[in-house]
Amino acid sequence: MKKIAIIGGGAAGSAAAWILNKKYDVTLYEAGSYLGGHAYTHELTIDGEKISVDMGVEYYHERLSPNFSALLKYFNLESYIAPLSFRAFNPLEPNTDYWSNNHCGGKLKSKLYDEMNRFHLDMIEVINDKQSKEMSMKDFLDSRGYSNEFREKALLALMSTFSGCKKVSLDYSLTYFALSFNMNLLSFFTPSHWRKLKGGIHVYLKNIQQSLKGKVFLNTKVTSVEKMPNGIKVTLADNVNHYYDEVIFACQAYIAKNLIKNSSTQQQACLSVFDYVDVQSTLHSDSAAVSCQTLSDEYCQFQLATLSNSVTIGSLTRVNHHLHAYQHLVKPIYVSFDNRDRIDPLKIISKKDWKLPKLRPIDIQHKHKMSRIQGKDNLWFCGTDYSLTGHEGAIVSGLVIANHLGADYPFKDNYLAKAQFDLIKSFMGIYTRKQKLAEHVIGALFIISKYFNLHQYLSGRFIKDLLF
Repeated sequence: MKKIAIIGGGAAGSAAAWILNKKYDVTLYEAGSYLGGHAYTHELTIDGEKISVDMGVEYYHERLSPNFSALLKYFNLESYIAPLSFRAFNPLEPNTDYWSNNHCGGKLKSKLYDEMNRFHLDMIEVINDKQSKEMSMKDFLDSRGYSNEFREKALLALMSTFSGCKKVSLDYSLTYFALSFNMNLLSFFTPSHWRKLKGGIHVYLKNIQQSLKGKVFLNTKVTSVEKMPNGIKVTLADNVNHYYDEVIFACQAYIAKNLIKNSSTQQQACLSVFDYVDVQSTLHSDSAAVSCQTLSDEYCQFQLATLSNSVTIGSLTRVNHHLHAYQHLVKPIYVSFDNRDRIDPLKIISKKDWKLPKLRPIDIQHKHKMSRIQGKDNLWFCGTDYSLTGHEGAIVSGLVIANHLGADYPFKDNYLAKAQFDLIKSFMGIYTRKQKLAEHVIGALFIISKYFNLHQYLSGRFIKDLLF
């Protein structure tokens, strides 16, 4: 039986191990104390009640994440609606100088309303503009004359719910923003429809870990991976060596680069180009530190910076007791990002530090180029550095690699999930020779259909078939 090692127990590594384990001898190594990576849930007890609070990844959307939704259904896990209600405020005048997608009032809303409205319309135009694929959000805002106040106090503040509180988000792909607004995942005018997993995001990971009994090694650091005549040698921190037929790196590119011994020039080049943003996540009970107003009821509250800062534009706080699952709590519980220095250390419950991959147009190009090293020396790569962004992108990238190695794709009867799987597989460029030939033929047919505008006609037929 083929032996496969997976390095990294985040969403991608966990998903790959889950379906590979049904056919092969799989070992999953995770340097940390839990599976999930950014999908971390902290468990605590308040007034005798066990509470689970997500500190990183938390939201999903049924249409945006059909594979993740199918996975939750497989494990029979429950979820609940958690609207992304949002408020950005000036801490010097929090009750008057603010804007919210849950209320009409606020001086900032009045001041920025026209630009907010125009931006929503512009994002519809962007989807139909081929040239926008190469643009950053900053380039677009400059070309359309948007004010700095709109950028920092409205757009970047709202984007912090996805990408952290750093100004670097303006360098991100315009298409990424446009899709988020067109799918109503983000809005200046209404709380977006999202779901959270009952019991925390880690519940599905616990189910995967249970199915991999004896195959998951937590707190186990891999120090090197080396191609040998008799297989691939994986060396652990205790200098013990294990040999495998295939190794999957389900970790960030810079980690994979440092682990591969005698890597090729091409491997070094592909794995060295990614850049990241540091994000601090702090679970705490310090109401004074976040200046959240008792009269506001938004879940996500953004405290705008009062002084000009070249790096951040403020700090984001999730006010957990404004969600249905936590409304009964007497003691408020917060998860704040990038403002740990303002929080009373005695009121900090848990701290996490992560690196999020940047999403600039050049980063999308780097992801595409990863297909050049996939499978070389039986080494494979999955996760958000090599796939589309988000939790769904990470999970599906693991399923793509596992499927290529011979595991059955588990949701082939789910039309939307399979379409997403095929999209990400195409993005990653993971094909057998036969599949690659078929992809070239399909690509040629699509070009012909576009020439005769058949793609528009067929898209209408697709929607009709889906609805009726």
